[in-house]
Amino acid sequence: MAEEYFHLKVAWPGGRTSEGYIDAGNLQTKMSIPTEMDGPGIGTR
Repeated sequence: MAEEYFHLKVAWPGGRTSEGYIDAGNLQTKMSIPTEMDGPGIGTR
């Protein structure tokens, strides 16, 4: 079976109510904790 490797950078500069970032080459997106869990609900959860 062939192995595949994915390289990405993740930054989460704050606490529970902040947003983070994912950079994986062609994918750059924001992420955060969902509003149902008292987060900001921004971007990918």
